[in-house]
Amino acid sequence: MSNRAQQLDAAAERVKGHRIAYEIPMGTPFWWKRLTRREMAARMRVFRDDGRLRFTRFGVSRDIRKLLAEDEVSPLPTDGSLRNNLFTALDHKLNLLLQGASPPPPQTVVHRLADSAFITGEGMIFKEISPRIEIGDYIEIQFAISVTPPFSSRGYFEVVQITPDTQDEKRYEIVCCYATSTFPEKDAPLPEPEQQPEPSPQPEPAPTPAQLAEQERQKRQAYRVNDDVLFRWRVIREGEFNQIERYYKANNRNFPPLRHDQRFDGCVKLWEEVHVRFRASNPKAHSPLAWLFQQIKLIYLRSNHPQELDFTLEVLKQVLEVAELHATTFNSNRINEILGLLKRKLEFMIKRDQAFIGGDGDGHKKMLDNLLEVEKRIAQVREKLELKENKVATSVHYLSENMNRINLSDADFPEGGEDPNAERLLYPVNISATGIAYRTHKKNLAKGSFAELHIDLSDDGKHIKTWRAFAKLVMIQGPDPSMNYRVASMLLLQPPGMEDAVMAHILRKQRELIAAEKGLL
Repeated sequence: MSNRAQQLDAAAERVKGHRIAYEIPMGTPFWWKRLTRREMAARMRVFRDDGRLRFTRFGVSRDIRKLLAEDEVSPLPTDGSLRNNLFTALDHKLNLLLQGASPPPPQTVVHRLADSAFITGEGMIFKEISPRIEIGDYIEIQFAISVTPPFSSRGYFEVVQITPDTQDEKRYEIVCCYATSTFPEKDAPLPEPEQQPEPSPQPEPAPTPAQLAEQERQKRQAYRVNDDVLFRWRVIREGEFNQIERYYKANNRNFPPLRHDQRFDGCVKLWEEVHVRFRASNPKAHSPLAWLFQQIKLIYLRSNHPQELDFTLEVLKQVLEVAELHATTFNSNRINEILGLLKRKLEFMIKRDQAFIGGDGDGHKKMLDNLLEVEKRIAQVREKLELKENKVATSVHYLSENMNRINLSDADFPEGGEDPNAERLLYPVNISATGIAYRTHKKNLAKGSFAELHIDLSDDGKHIKTWRAFAKLVMIQGPDPSMNYRVASMLLLQPPGMEDAVMAHILRKQRELIAAEKGLL
């Protein structure tokens, strides 16, 4: 038997021989997933660096707590039926939260434990039917603990023993030890004072190149400045960030386009082809549709979340569908009128949300009344449509219904004096060598999320270059009285030359500020 096998057997005996700290009863919602050694090593690096664990479904415990908190759970019921109802509700909620892993391997679906599992001071013991794991594999586990109030527990484990269950030949008993616990060795005893040799004075060693580089890095980090720059940011999913990081390392620190942007570019290219034919065949309908496409395009470019990008792309596709259908059919004055009303509808929706952000209650109410009038008028025109107009009318109706879901009540809008059609907005930011901090109205941002950043930098104030980088949101504070959140992002991936461009921009801006204070500007 190899040393490794002996170590695993010894670990299994420690787990089984240790006192049971907690019994997870049969029927408890349970979820686990096998991890590769590379995935486990990456998560352990994060754990060693900041003492925090990253899990497959980011933020799932927060969502579990939020959903479970909606139930007013009384003290733990003794009646069997009430207990069963509690577990059924718990199972349903955990299924909604966890079984959506994509793609879900068979073992990553939330299920009920067929037999009790046990947590000891050294690890965990549970039973599964035909587990697709081997001794030495790492697994991530989450399960519900039914106490008052109920909550979920989770952790990483290493499989140290798999044996057939003596009571059910289809099941296996899995013994695993904690993978996130470390037990440091005891320090060797120091020699007695009389045995310690008298230290001889040594000259100060010359700093090594690595130390000099570290000193230079620390100096660079000390530089930061406030500035108003054209800036664009949006949260991306962790899976996409991981793909970008792999591409970045393999392609000389360059970035691939985001999947959303590839689909968006396809929509814009198709619009360029369609709207030329549409403008020639139906100029009255072309004007409101072109305006709608441009405004929804701006909403996409200013969106800050993957779900917003998905939804806005669907609305863009519906505008394209209406344009294609209307370009190949007869000219309908009633359809043209509805398209004009949709333009007014989106104008009122944008003004409604701007009034909400600005705290203009009267303006907000006025826009709501205007939207009601527009909806009534659309319904009146729709009643007069003829049978031959139904195909285009159906597409227009779906577009109108989806527009109702547009919500810009926490969006960032151009300030006074800015171009209202600007793709990137002027943000007051704090720029440093390690990150960028900014303020936004966007709510429900999660600390630890990854983000794509586009920022304009200049070393002389005349020649401006837009840089694209990827960062991690490390601080979110707010909201303040203006409903702004302060967000700090730490730069993770930068293209070649961006570090120098950031430093040059900071130094140039600091020189300008000093000159302004002395009255030289």
